[in-house]
Amino acid sequence: MPSGEYDPDAAEPYWQRRWVDEETYAYPDEPVDLNTAFAIDTPPPTVSGSLHWGHVYGSILQDVVARFHRMHDGEVFYPFGYDDNGIASERLAERELDVRHQDFERREFQRMCREVCEEYEAEFTEKMQGGGLSIDWNNTYRTISPEVQRISQLSFIDLY
Repeated sequence: MPSGEYDPDAAEPYWQRRWVDEETYAYPDEPVDLNTAFAIDTPPPTVSGSLHWGHVYGSILQDVVARFHRMHDGEVFYPFGYDDNGIASERLAERELDVRHQDFERREFQRMCREVCEEYEAEFTEKMQGGGLSIDWNNTYRTISPEVQRISQLSFIDLY
């Protein structure tokens, strides 16, 4: 990064990329002391359009808590997720593609939803990283992924 007068258009993307590339906020792979580890169970933003100030507000509050615990207690597990498994995402796909879900086989429409959501998820990631949030980008998840769906199913079975 060039030295001299502060240029936010150069400095901010530089540091944001560096934090991601160097995994500054990554949760360690090796075992940690569970008595000092802190986890933030983020309610992921719904992929139904662009991020809004409500997302930003909630994320900033979570980030303040994450940074506090990093400074005082140690390791923080702070993943980021995308809620792309529901009616809101289906309506987004219908709107974006100008289609009706009834006109497609279930699996085909699910594929279309995933493709539309991926575009918005990339925008979400760019904006969240642009905010300099201390999220662990190695631990992102999507509620539509088979792993997350399976965990949800097992939780319902366990509750039953």
